[in-house]
Amino acid sequence: MAFYKYQSNISPNDRFDSITIRLDSGTNLRLDKGQTYDLTANEYQRARQLIVLVPSSAPAADTQKQVSLPVIGDLNEGDVPIWSESLAAFIPGGAGGGGGVSQSYVDTALATHTADTTAVHGITDTTALATSSSVTSAVATHEADTTSVHGITNTASLATTSSVTSAVSTHEADTTAVHGLSNTANCKGVAVHNGTSYPSRPTGFGSVEWIGPTDPGGSAQNGDTWVPTA
Repeated sequence: MAFYKYQSNISPNDRFDSITIRLDSGTNLRLDKGQTYDLTANEYQRARQLIVLVPSSAPAADTQKQVSLPVIGDLNEGDVPIWSESLAAFIPGGAGGGGGVSQSYVDTALATHTADTTAVHGITDTTALATSSSVTSAVATHEADTTSVHGITNTASLATTSSVTSAVSTHEADTTAVHGLSNTANCKGVAVHNGTSYPSRPTGFGSVEWIGPTDPGGSAQNGDTWVPTA
């Protein structure tokens, strides 16, 4: 093995500053422009097809890395990986951009990937995914369900706002068997003067006791009583 420095690109039109080559060990090595690397004769021959390498006595760069690239297909001697946007991976291509794989190869690989339903983009099984229509249907079914919903045995047994309002109104108007009283008409209501006037006469009672500094006057009825206060 010998040290070689990545001095420049073969073509002045090349805009890249690094390449990745396959080492004799089978792993990949990234070569960065301006850095020095310890390469075998075969590794040197592979790299010099794309870049200019010059002998160097400097130690190998500490920044060299071994990386793995996404590759579809088998790379043979002389092949140059070509990036496929549709496959999101490198595919084998001839050196210098010539040759390469056919469009049918790409189309077949893409069709195979499209038809795959397992281990796709991190999804174990795409057939287990819910579609928009299935979600809409499930929500509609849930909305129409009236039994065993959110812990409620039967939602049809729930009272609505209107039914509660009606029940309270009926209760307020009831005068018999209310809170243990056989007939509220037999009870006496109380009206206390607030310092300025008496409140409206309480309803639902047989009589009212008026408590205040003045006679309740016309508000009182037969059977009412007045308790004068100072």
